[in-house]
Amino acid sequence: MGFLATLFHTADRPQPTYMDSELGQLRWSEFDEAWLGFFKGFKYAIAYGYEDSPNEELLAYARDILSKPIWLKEAIDNAISEASEKFATTYFYEIRTLKLNCIRFYTNDDENRILVEFNGGKNSRTWKVEFRERLCEGMSYTARVA
Repeated sequence: MGFLATLFHTADRPQPTYMDSELGQLRWSEFDEAWLGFFKGFKYAIAYGYEDSPNEELLAYARDILSKPIWLKEAIDNAISEASEKFATTYFYEIRTLKLNCIRFYTNDDENRILVEFNGGKNSRTWKVEFRERLCEGMSYTARVA
């Protein structure tokens, strides 16, 4: 591809559905800018990488993580326990009542990442657990300002 073609390359239009041999069917979500699927009871998302189908390396990472649900659950539970202690005086009960919403797989600076989102935050708080490869970076929240 020439310089101008590279410079002005537009993203490929995402396929509406994608079938993965292990993870099953994924459906494109314009809202999420990702392909969404369900695997072993987990809702997951594969981020859009400007190609018409999910990135194969990111899919392999998602397959590896989702095929080991015990490891993932333990890592999330540990992050929740640590956050419960950290925010014991303010958000302990809120943290303990959160429900897992979606496991988002994406890349950033050539590293595979995971963002685990939860439902149930109070007062516009959105709780998440973040991973860099297999390293859990902990639980945090963001608050929407009105």
